[in-house]
Amino acid sequence: MAPYANAMTVFTPQPGAPLFVDHVNDSMYGFGADGSVERQSVDGLPAPEGPDPDCGYRVSDLPRTIPLGGDLIAWPFYARIAYFTGTETQLNVAIGGRIHSVPLQTGGVRAVYFPVSGPASDIFVSTGSPGAVACLTEVRVGNRVSPDGQKVPLAPGAGTTP
Repeated sequence: MAPYANAMTVFTPQPGAPLFVDHVNDSMYGFGADGSVERQSVDGLPAPEGPDPDCGYRVSDLPRTIPLGGDLIAWPFYARIAYFTGTETQLNVAIGGRIHSVPLQTGGVRAVYFPVSGPASDIFVSTGSPGAVACLTEVRVGNRVSPDGQKVPLAPGAGTTP
């Protein structure tokens, strides 16, 4: 059935179908083992605590390296980046030989989730606007997990979306 046995293929033709995107803000939802919709998270390699006081990792339009808490193998994963910024901008994240651009929003501490692929031991980040600054308070790359800690299988091609 792959690659057609997935929620996007099943629900998209239905009126009122959910919008499927390559990133989500603040909360990530998916299907649990019993088919119900549940809030999910990312369990995996956290970056060490950032060196910038009251900021974590201060990111500007100049690229910066953030080490992960270990080495990722060549496999699909999810990234969770918690941040705050005073300017809406893009965050460019280079990992596993690809650059992912995700929107950052204002309004306190937020989070963005998106699929990525290894291998990697570091990520490279920058904002997409000259002069824009974001503080990354948490960077985590790993497996998507249910509230009970069970790993959620990845869809075929996860982490390889354009």
